[in-house]
Amino acid sequence: KYDAYILYRSDNILHKHVAVTLQKLLEHFRTPGLKRIQRVFLDETELSADYQADKQVIDALKASRYLIIIGQDSSGDDIWQSKEVKFFLKTHKPSDVLTILAVQNPIQSEISEPSKAAEASNVSGTSEVAGIAAVSEYAVVKVGGRDRNFPLAADIRGASEKEILKKLKKDGFLRIAAPILSVPYDGLVQRYRKYKRRKRLTTAAVCLSAAAVFTVYALYQSYQITLQKTIARRNKAQNLCVQAMDQYDSGDKAAAVALALQISEEAGETENYIAPEQVYTLNTVLDSYESGQWIYFSPLQKITGDFSGAAFSKDSGDYGYAIDQEGRLEVVSVDTTKENDSVWWTLDAADIQ
Repeated sequence: KYDAYILYRSDNILHKHVAVTLQKLLEHFRTPGLKRIQRVFLDETELSADYQADKQVIDALKASRYLIIIGQDSSGDDIWQSKEVKFFLKTHKPSDVLTILAVQNPIQSEISEPSKAAEASNVSGTSEVAGIAAVSEYAVVKVGGRDRNFPLAADIRGASEKEILKKLKKDGFLRIAAPILSVPYDGLVQRYRKYKRRKRLTTAAVCLSAAAVFTVYALYQSYQITLQKTIARRNKAQNLCVQAMDQYDSGDKAAAVALALQISEEAGETENYIAPEQVYTLNTVLDSYESGQWIYFSPLQKITGDFSGAAFSKDSGDYGYAIDQEGRLEVVSVDTTKENDSVWWTLDAADIQ
């Protein structure tokens, strides 16, 4: 029914926090290729107030595969003499008892003379290393008049409760989970690291996918906004061009040009926007509309020679001029249609000055 039973001193706040955290870590532990730890008994969460507590504890101990003891030291703690330990050993082997050392001031609690049991067996002796007492792999405890060797599964002693819980979450709970899952600790650590690595990669892939989807959505929304602005600007330009043509038909060319250019003035220098309707309207108003067809003219009279410039006057082109390479200006009147009636003036450079 239970994979493990957690035993701790109820009057020790630190051990209570360790017990609650350990139960959650074990029951939520996942790694590919291994079965799950289904249930871990903890009186804080399992005992029913409306039923006999002692009977519930006995039934839970009978139904538990392992007993996890949270103690202050490897042998001298009086929790080893509790009735739960004695009852569990009646139906289980000492190797089914897993010990966790959790004490906030290890220098004060563990730096002491070795226990009598340690001296007798020469197994659980302690020595101070870097300010913290080193502990053997087994706790030798006299239970029921007999010396019992209990595996020391995890040592999470630290200077503060925060440090102790950090050690428990890092690898302390894995040392407890390994025997419960019947796998070596090193093998479980490797499996768990691979699982965490794949989980991080999966999470990163999901985040990247979500970011890509969000980016595409943001670009699409930006495109839609730009499109709506373009459509609105185009509709306004068309409306202004209709008004410009009305002004042109009424004879007010200046007002027509102003209306045709209004949409471009509103856009300012940030946008180079012009609608096709504006081009048509401006060409019509300015009399510069091009049909796309070529027109060829046959001159009434030709001026031969090399010229650096030539043009017609703006008043219907009645006069024309040409400047030759020597700086002479020739002016011709094309007011008549007969070749011999054209009037010519030839001015040299001095006359022009």
